[in-house]
Amino acid sequence: MQGPSKFSFRPWLAILAAAVVVGLFSFRSDIVADDLAEPPQSPGPNDARVTFIVTQLINEDHMSKHPLNDEISERALQQYLDRFDEMRRYFTQQDIDEFNAFRHEIDDLLKAKDVQLPYTIYRRFLQRLQERVKLVDELLEGKFDFDQDEEIVISAKAAKYAASEQET
Repeated sequence: MQGPSKFSFRPWLAILAAAVVVGLFSFRSDIVADDLAEPPQSPGPNDARVTFIVTQLINEDHMSKHPLNDEISERALQQYLDRFDEMRRYFTQQDIDEFNAFRHEIDDLLKAKDVQLPYTIYRRFLQRLQERVKLVDELLEGKFDFDQDEEIVISAKAAKYAASEQET
């Protein structure tokens, strides 16, 4: 008869740590309730430490045992950008090219506790969002021509980023 099997909580610890990273961008402990209306636009005092811990947990305890490498960096960046702008209405192709310069460095940045890139992307998103709101307000002040033959892209897979700010 075999002894009781040893149950390991370590994979659950990695899942919990991943949840902490997700929460990192939606709430930080250094923000008081009055500040919740304005999300953080720069790293907080604990962000580097949390990033380091989660990076270590992913490397050691993730169920897939896939190393945190350039492939994962590229996939993470694409998912992060898609969460903000799946229909490609806010970022321009110039923005995406700028962010893609880091697509193979995210793993290295995380290992170095550098969390500036997600905040840079987030600040750019807020900037582009404000620009789009201004544009919509201007368009609403004008007259509409319902006789024009126009199209709208409703498929995220078919959507493309505007080449420049003038094209938006």
